Amino acid sequence: IARGVSIDAPGMGSLGYREIADALSQGGDPRDTLSRVVVLTRQYAKPQETFFRSVEDAVWIDMTHADATDRARSLVSTFLRPAAPH
Repeated sequence: IARGVSIDAPGMGSLGYREIADALSQGGDPRDTLSRVVVLTRQYAKPQETFFRSVEDAVWIDMTHADATDRARSLVSTFLRPAAPH
């Protein structure tokens, strides 16, 4: 915004950008803005979580575990590895 990006620019439609832009232009309370973005994020994620729960082969990774990133890398590497020839 400070560099002249319009609030109507396509990227400003992304989650949280509009709320932050509105808060900056209207002098809103940052805590209220954060709360609103958290609510919007949860609303956005809920249907995705519902969908992925229905996917039988979905693998859930608890990102609070110290090895979560390594586990994710390993799973992706295994998934992308070409199948052995028959």
